[in-house]
Amino acid sequence: MPEPAATAEEVAAVEQTGTNLEQSDAGLREFIDSSTHETGSRYQDPPSEEELAEAWMSMLSIINAERGKAWLEPVILGINGAAQTHAENMLASCSASHWGLDDLKPYMRHTLAGGDQHNAENIFGLNYCIDGSYMIESPVAAVLDAMSVLMQSPGHQGNILDPHHAAVNIGIASDWRNSIIVQHFEYGDALSFETEPAIDGNGVLSFSAITTAQIPFGDRISLTYDPVPRSLTQGQVARTYCYTDGAGVSLIVAPREPGWRYDGFGAMYSTGTCPDPYEVPRDAPAPESPYEALRLH
Repeated sequence: MPEPAATAEEVAAVEQTGTNLEQSDAGLREFIDSSTHETGSRYQDPPSEEELAEAWMSMLSIINAERGKAWLEPVILGINGAAQTHAENMLASCSASHWGLDDLKPYMRHTLAGGDQHNAENIFGLNYCIDGSYMIESPVAAVLDAMSVLMQSPGHQGNILDPHHAAVNIGIASDWRNSIIVQHFEYGDALSFETEPAIDGNGVLSFSAITTAQIPFGDRISLTYDPVPRSLTQGQVARTYCYTDGAGVSLIVAPREPGWRYDGFGAMYSTGTCPDPYEVPRDAPAPESPYEALRLH
């Protein structure tokens, strides 16, 4: 089925996304240019668990300080491990994207790690590994740099200051030269499942859930579809900067009152436009410098 033409609202949203990215990239570029790096190889081992835990708590404290300025309730530190695993995988592959090289997106990783609520992800890092002649000060210093940049980006700031977010799962991976930081925010109990989603042998999806009064769902809920994950290369993920919730396939709507019926819907649910990494050739080269990583992103 052909895609419908983009509406004026969708075009404006894409243009705003570009503006947000320029602001975020400018902050990251300023961080690269202004950071002071010590030379040498004083640190050979990755940061200890104690050092990473200190960085987690530092980031949680800064997030809640920003939420406090906006008169929002604080978030708690979540227990979903997807953020830390994603950070470690990205550092190992010198990549930084919402898309993993395993083709999993944030909500997929969150669900596979036991999550069952709406979630949103912020990432700070580069699709490039700086060599051994550079060193950062500590994971805590990287947290300070990350929060400074993320709060300058409207989209990332929106996740940090979303009033419905109740928890944040934090992932920090560092080798003292490169750091990747992941913030994975979760709603509170927006849905309470009575029957977990399942697909039977005939391909029929079924589930039963109760919505909470705190989260406004309106009169419809969209169902979206993602194909089975494949794999991606560093060159492909280096050319992505956002993700969508899959393709809209159906709507769950509130039942009408007796004697009334729906007469169709004018448009399917749309989650916006993001680059599809599969439209990038698999042999697309990975970035060869921090500035090229920013340009491709």
